[in-house]
Amino acid sequence: MSYVIPKTIWMFWAQGYENAPNIIKKCRESWEKYNPDWTINVVDMENLSNFLPDFWINFSKNIDFLKSNLAALADLLRVNLLRQHGGVWVDATCFCCLSLDDWLTEYTKQGFFALNHINKNKLMDNWFMAADKESYLIQQWCAYMNYDFITNRYKAYWHNFYRYENNLIQSKNLKFFRTILLKIGNKLREGLLKYSLRDPKSTLTLVNPFIQKFQYLYYFHYSFHFTKLVFRDSKAKTIWDSTPHLPCNEMLVLGGSELVKIPLSENLKIKEHIDQKKAPLYKLTYKSQHLSSDLDIKETALYYLIGHHLGSDQANNFSI
Repeated sequence: MSYVIPKTIWMFWAQGYENAPNIIKKCRESWEKYNPDWTINVVDMENLSNFLPDFWINFSKNIDFLKSNLAALADLLRVNLLRQHGGVWVDATCFCCLSLDDWLTEYTKQGFFALNHINKNKLMDNWFMAADKESYLIQQWCAYMNYDFITNRYKAYWHNFYRYENNLIQSKNLKFFRTILLKIGNKLREGLLKYSLRDPKSTLTLVNPFIQKFQYLYYFHYSFHFTKLVFRDSKAKTIWDSTPHLPCNEMLVLGGSELVKIPLSENLKIKEHIDQKKAPLYKLTYKSQHLSSDLDIKETALYYLIGHHLGSDQANNFSI
């Protein structure tokens, strides 16, 4: 079967593009510059139903949860948009450095593509993906994800995440024996996690029906369900094994302090990385802890990146 990836780029910013931080707007502008004949759809809470008319109907029991847990909503949106429409999903913090037409085609001949993760326990990452809507992989993966939401299994992770995150504070007001039980439970969870994250196949432990009865799901459960699909479905495994692999290492070099906290003059490897176009895109960040800096913006890698790809005027007018 011959697959064609629709020339549609999907992004998500819940509050609407007009309310997005400046760095998000520059990211979108980079995709517009290098992909002028592609349609770019920025999905938000207001227009979501235009692209997925039955979305809130299908997940009617999860509306409040999804609207208050945007990371969970984004996980669900990306697979459903690609399943229904096809195209390319990019996180809103992805900055384009090379036209998709210049490199993506060779990676999508099997109808699906995702970057390989740098950690040994994950097969892929989901912040850049491409799919034909007829792709078997995206169809089955989407079915897995949707089932988890409809049956509330995914919601259980977030409830337990917040509960366990607050254990140390809450335990001060708990009876002694309950505090001990919580600590034992945390130790057991840590042990399970350590065992399960040895390699991709070991992560199947976390999607085992018995384990899920205890309502424990790891944050990257989307990846583990993809792993489950690949290891337990021979057709899916054949497709994934036949898909050219591209590690995401080179695309993550600007995801931390390198962006604005270290002067570019002291980090010439980053300048060289940008100049030589070693990555077709970069995964940036909008989080304030990474973007707060005492440096003049013109001293930073972010300023140089914007100027290099969007022009000096865009860089000079940029503010975080």
